[in-house]
Amino acid sequence: MKTLKKIMVVEDDPDIRDILELSLDTLGGFALSLHDNAVSALNSVSSFSPDLILLDVMLPDLSGPEALPKFREQPAGQAAAIVFLTAKASTTARDEYLALGAQEVLFKPFDPVALPDTLQAVWTSIQSHA
Repeated sequence: MKTLKKIMVVEDDPDIRDILELSLDTLGGFALSLHDNAVSALNSVSSFSPDLILLDVMLPDLSGPEALPKFREQPAGQAAAIVFLTAKASTTARDEYLALGAQEVLFKPFDPVALPDTLQAVWTSIQSHA
């Protein structure tokens, strides 16, 4: 089973991005590629080759749902698990995002201490069903 090592974070809010960096880099020990918009992330997905993309739903240029198929058009994006991060906590929204092809949907606010383990559990689940 492949180990989760590299996470691309796409989050436009600098405070949340800082918390994600602290959580996933300092606590989780993951290699990160941080982006404040989807276009920047799309332009670097091939060079970074993330295992997992943590993608905010509401972004200034392309929304997460708009960016997801564009990630899937690139080989590195096809190989990555995509997890949406959203403040819209509803079962309907979660179901819609999963139907678009996301592997999981996480809601804000999230627990920064638990997030590395949460993403590891998502990754392990995806790998066991691959």
